[in-house]
Amino acid sequence: MNSPQKADSHLIFLVCLGFFGFIHWLMYVFWWPMQVLLSTHLIGLAGVVLLFKPRSTVALITIVIAMAVDGWIQAPVYSNHTILKNLMVLGMLVAGLETLIRRRDVDWFLLRFAPYGALILIGMYFFGIFHKINSGFLDSDVSCAIALWQDMPIPQMMKASPTWHVAGIVGTFVIEGLIALSLLIPRTRHLGVFAGVGFHMLLASSGYEFYATFSILTITLHTLFLNPRLHGGLLRDDRFQRMLRWSRSTIGWVIVSAYLALIAFATIGQQPVHVGLLCWGFVLPLLWVIWTHGRGQSRLFDRAVLRSGWIPALVILFYLNGFSPYLGMKTAQSFNMFANLRLEGEVSNHLIFSTPPGGYLDDVVAIDESRGVGWFTYIQNEGLQLVYYDFLNHMERAGPGSSVTYTLNGVRYESRTYEDLIDEFDRVLHPRWVRKWFHFIPVDPSTPKPCATDR
Repeated sequence: MNSPQKADSHLIFLVCLGFFGFIHWLMYVFWWPMQVLLSTHLIGLAGVVLLFKPRSTVALITIVIAMAVDGWIQAPVYSNHTILKNLMVLGMLVAGLETLIRRRDVDWFLLRFAPYGALILIGMYFFGIFHKINSGFLDSDVSCAIALWQDMPIPQMMKASPTWHVAGIVGTFVIEGLIALSLLIPRTRHLGVFAGVGFHMLLASSGYEFYATFSILTITLHTLFLNPRLHGGLLRDDRFQRMLRWSRSTIGWVIVSAYLALIAFATIGQQPVHVGLLCWGFVLPLLWVIWTHGRGQSRLFDRAVLRSGWIPALVILFYLNGFSPYLGMKTAQSFNMFANLRLEGEVSNHLIFSTPPGGYLDDVVAIDESRGVGWFTYIQNEGLQLVYYDFLNHMERAGPGSSVTYTLNGVRYESRTYEDLIDEFDRVLHPRWVRKWFHFIPVDPSTPKPCATDR
């Protein structure tokens, strides 16, 4: 494919990718109890370098490889932000390999990757809507839309108002749907980017969970929809030039560094609302750029790109992953983003799909007693259950010395040990490297299904 122009607008993507790398590093080091690796720290370091020097090829290569290493070693992780990040990185790795084979430059690489990144963002919006078409999400007493709304920094009157509750539920479908539609229409594309960035920053302002990382990641992908000629307009804008000169001055470096330090302190202090509000300092200039220079039609897809084969293949993989719960497959990392969705144990609350046609979700285990498996203690104390495959996975990983009393399909099994279940491990479980990506969220048997971060 011949590059039609320099990928100047992707400088904005690279700056946003750098900011995402910094926020991602903060979350993994100071928020989640995750294994922190050298690659984790490299993500943060390369992110800061990209933030200040977005044309640094070394920083770009470093952050992509570091995120790939982190994604492999730390898996399985339930987070939807993590699977979106991993699928983005997978596309960047394939595009990078093609770039090396064809001996092209970074601009060509970014133009090659951009359609794939744009398509998975559209897919994220699709599943963000589709999974929520269920009785739980539409129930204002338990809906995740209301749970997130309750933790917004807004007046208590709005949090308690039934009218606002209905608006929050309906608005989720309407806003996400309109954003996705706008991104697909060339004439409204910049408006879709503008609205999408603002919407995800609104989510980042909720204290329900550390949303800033996911929000900045989606904002980064939104910038791939911008017209590739946008940067040329910016370079001719006197206001942007003054801002650029200021950012490169000593006082500019000091202020930006202090700003990043404030975000770090808010993360260390376990203050997700403050982190989200502080991120507006990065996003507001971006919104100004989109509003003033984002107009103009841009072609997202090139026939040569689609003929390359890897983009359609990875996009199909993306959609199969999102549809996996309805196929009776895995439920974790399927973009079931706070959707109140329940499909396990031959029970479905989805208004379109009934129970999956057989598979891994049919059999559900209730833990009665356990020894040597800390996760089982948590499941029991929370009144949760596990699909049978996930139950065996945790027992196999616990190793010899573990035991459990559980109920499966109405039958109680007393004090079954690791050794007792070895034949079941061999019969049911895939190799561990498959289980890194094939895993399940806990089952909440409550009706209607309440909102929670872990189920």
